[in-house]
Amino acid sequence: MELPPVREVAPGIILAMAEDQICGSWMLVNGKSCFVVETPPKADDGDTVPADLVGNYLKDHDLTPVGLTETHHHWDHTQGVDRYWDMLADYPTFPWICHKSFLDAAKNYTLYFDTIFREEIYETSIGGEPLYLIHAPKHCVSDVMIVYRGTMITGDWWLGTGDPNWNHVPPEVSIASVDRILNFLQGKHYDVHRLFSVHANDFRYGVNTTNVLLETRHYHESKLGR
Repeated sequence: MELPPVREVAPGIILAMAEDQICGSWMLVNGKSCFVVETPPKADDGDTVPADLVGNYLKDHDLTPVGLTETHHHWDHTQGVDRYWDMLADYPTFPWICHKSFLDAAKNYTLYFDTIFREEIYETSIGGEPLYLIHAPKHCVSDVMIVYRGTMITGDWWLGTGDPNWNHVPPEVSIASVDRILNFLQGKHYDVHRLFSVHANDFRYGVNTTNVLLETRHYHESKLGR
């Protein structure tokens, strides 16, 4: 059965992902406030314009954007930024947020992002409900995990064993990133029980995230002969 291009995949978590789309675009919603994650481009051989899907959903549901971020700097997640910029221009000004590593790797996006964080964990909110951005390089240097309402949007992370590590992130860096998330969960007593890949090709519901992360950590430790 063909899935609708825009659909709620968990309470307050809306995915915009048509079949001809390169990468998902996400809307995190609380009341009438909405936080946008990812600005993917239109596929060369596709008809869907992701920014239009998001823009139409915002209008149809009378939502006001209160923030925007990216999970990392790769082109398939970011290259539609011009269309999103234009589509969102009529709304009241809101922060475009990224980690410093994002702009270090993609300096051409400096025009758009006005809120740059350098800390490992950045906390903001959607209509008063906490949203956490955790800098956790493992797929690439600018990876940010998005944590909201018991869900973590994991960017392009490979969870568990067998990580092909196309971008050659050192195992020590990956281990430190896993530990950062584990420490966050423990320190906040935060229960993440859903893991969603940003490309919408891996949805895990009702998971023990600590166990998944420990398995991931053990795999990268094995690269060091531990």
